[in-house]
Amino acid sequence: MSDITEKTEDEQEQEQRERVRLDEIVKLLFNVSKPMLIATVNGLFNTTYDPDSADVEVIKTATEYVKNDMKVIRSDLFLQITANGKSTDYHVEFQISADSRMVIRLFEYDIQHAMDKLRLTDTVEIPRLRLSQSLVIHFEKGGNIPDKYRMIIEYADGTEHEYTAEVFKYWDYDSTMLIGKKLYNLLPLQLFILRAELDKLTKDKSAESKQKAATKVISLTENLANTLMGLYDDKAFDVNDLDKIISSLNELLAHLRDRYGIAEELSKGVENMIKTLYDERLVKRVKEETKEEERLETAKTLLEMGDSVEKVAKVSKLSVDDIEKLKKNLKL
Repeated sequence: MSDITEKTEDEQEQEQRERVRLDEIVKLLFNVSKPMLIATVNGLFNTTYDPDSADVEVIKTATEYVKNDMKVIRSDLFLQITANGKSTDYHVEFQISADSRMVIRLFEYDIQHAMDKLRLTDTVEIPRLRLSQSLVIHFEKGGNIPDKYRMIIEYADGTEHEYTAEVFKYWDYDSTMLIGKKLYNLLPLQLFILRAELDKLTKDKSAESKQKAATKVISLTENLANTLMGLYDDKAFDVNDLDKIISSLNELLAHLRDRYGIAEELSKGVENMIKTLYDERLVKRVKEETKEEERLETAKTLLEMGDSVEKVAKVSKLSVDDIEKLKKNLKL
């Protein structure tokens, strides 16, 4: 007798709803500021772009393509980064579980994306089809997930070219490792990979197992919230990025609450804790920005009076570099 059981229609519908919800959460985590987006590319593709450089630009490009048969295909994320006059396209797909046709889908997305860009270029004698650097972020562990997706492209004359796409196995990374790679926007997804453990824990559907699941979810959520607030305090990212990351964290918490029947009062209690921490940061940042403006006004007045850079820095409690920049902007 086979151990394989087919999923019911209700289970399939629930899985599809969860997939759509999680897809929206992940895309929100990539809808962040330029510095964080560039830092994410660095962390995923091992590049070394300067997130704070004005000479580095990043734009999101089209992810929806109409094929010749009028069918629409949708990829997850394409980014174009320009640095030192050179542009490179990066392609990221988010995948929950193993998919035997993943490499074919990747190649199709890359070809469609490259063709769309080629159509927008000026006519040249020999057109160049430039493919993106592609990567798949896999969230759930699976035995069939490779370290790298590979496909051989064979030409009629027998010559071959290998198409490859890197794989980022998210479950191999804990919070410390993600922070080390500056993948701050991927931290909330630590909640998502808890699902495998919770599925086993709540298999008997008992009240006791649900309580244990709730304890694990609440504990991890609180730890992640405190970690994110600490990173914000250290100015690892701005308040707009914090807002999106915290929103995603709350959405993932709600997802686990619904999936495992965690008491809503527990979930709301954690959300209130996060909101309190968040509000405290906003108040603190407003006060800091007010003080900064006051320091800059003091420095400006002293510079206009002819005081030295060193003296102005000492009085205003700003750095010498900041005073030099201010003096240059004032053309003094």
